[in-house]
Amino acid sequence: MYVQKSDVILVDGYNILLRHYAANPMMNANGAHVGGAIGMLRAVAKIVGIAGPTKVVIAWEGGGSARRRKILPEYKQNRRPVKLNRFYGDDIPDTSENLDYQVALVVQLFHLLPVCQVYVEGCEADDVIGYLAKYRFRDEKVTIVSSDKDFWQLINDNTHIFRPTKKVMVGAADVHSEYGMFPNNFCLAKAIVGDGSDNIGGVQGVGFKSLVKRITPFANHETLAVNDIIKLCQAECDARKNPPKFYSRIAESRELIERNMKLMELDVHMFLPSEIKKTNGIIDAYVPALNKIKLIKLLEREGILNFDIHAILRSYMPVVLRSKKKTR
Repeated sequence: MYVQKSDVILVDGYNILLRHYAANPMMNANGAHVGGAIGMLRAVAKIVGIAGPTKVVIAWEGGGSARRRKILPEYKQNRRPVKLNRFYGDDIPDTSENLDYQVALVVQLFHLLPVCQVYVEGCEADDVIGYLAKYRFRDEKVTIVSSDKDFWQLINDNTHIFRPTKKVMVGAADVHSEYGMFPNNFCLAKAIVGDGSDNIGGVQGVGFKSLVKRITPFANHETLAVNDIIKLCQAECDARKNPPKFYSRIAESRELIERNMKLMELDVHMFLPSEIKKTNGIIDAYVPALNKIKLIKLLEREGILNFDIHAILRSYMPVVLRSKKKTR
């Protein structure tokens, strides 16, 4: 696994927890599943141990974005349930109560480690991470830990993504290799194409490959705007006797694309000043600390035995030391 050296690690909390919840069947001494919580604990520790950051921040979902649902009521509706990588026959012990339990457990565990956890009611973790990467920590080396490609729009010289599913870092060259465009235009492309996972419809018959093939400026470094694309497609319609429907469909979809940009772009337009203030307040007030005794007692209380807590502690101890050194 390769993770580049970073000043700040930003973790998409629920994204990482769900990944381990689905894949890890670990149970505690009481017969309750704890694979999501323990898998996430180990995974983040491993990344921290390699990256060597001064700050580790986990952003949690704050109940979803009412502002996005106001724009598009069906936003993120009808998502498929988590598919568990295990088989129990007729007896299926996994429940929503167990997932809630694991969320509460992993939050308690990270409270005892040098990890700042941010929860802003009414906001998505994406908005918190977007703000922190784009503004708060814009001059520092940042690694965002998530399998969600929505964060690819944030990639630049200072910000990279670690994809836990493939255990690789993603930079601008990787985005261009996979999609034929650079991160600064990735959000606009998604606004045109749409995002089925979030229930956001796009322009009919338009995909990433056709977009890059027919609208060549997408392959360049220059940042494009909705108006640029509409003008280009309209010009193609005007210049041809029988232009492909590709161009006319985009030219006639300004409102759809602009709506999707509002939904998809990670910037402060979906993050109120009061929410920014709360986020900064949590970051400013946080003092990295590690409580070994309470951590061990919590694991014992929850029936999580034969667990190598010392490997976790070894990963995080340098974070405390680096933080103290930086504040001197």
